[in-house]
Amino acid sequence: MGGSSTSTFVIRWINFLTMILAILVVGFGFWMSTHNDECRRSLTIPVMGLGGVIFLMSLAGFVGAWKNISCLLWTYLIMLFVVLVAIMVFTVLAFIITNTGTGHAVPGSRYVTICH
Repeated sequence: MGGSSTSTFVIRWINFLTMILAILVVGFGFWMSTHNDECRRSLTIPVMGLGGVIFLMSLAGFVGAWKNISCLLWTYLIMLFVVLVAIMVFTVLAFIITNTGTGHAVPGSRYVTICH
């Protein structure tokens, strides 16, 4: 096995395992849809959508590495980049939205100070 075949072997198996996990995520979404709890049911479509996107991304990487199709590998790379950026944006927004704030008004000042 040369350097290139080793990397495609690793990409194949990582994406194969990711496809299995994506199928489990979609199955979890179906399981959530069977509950009467409105909170769980409202998360059904986003969870199934996330599982579907991860499955398609992993499928592109797996087939691209298996058949040595550079177009699919580029698609995989771009999709991976978009998903990672989306995760970072979601994380930052989650911190901004859930932050209770550390600012408080100080009597006699015109601005809010931020201290502990």
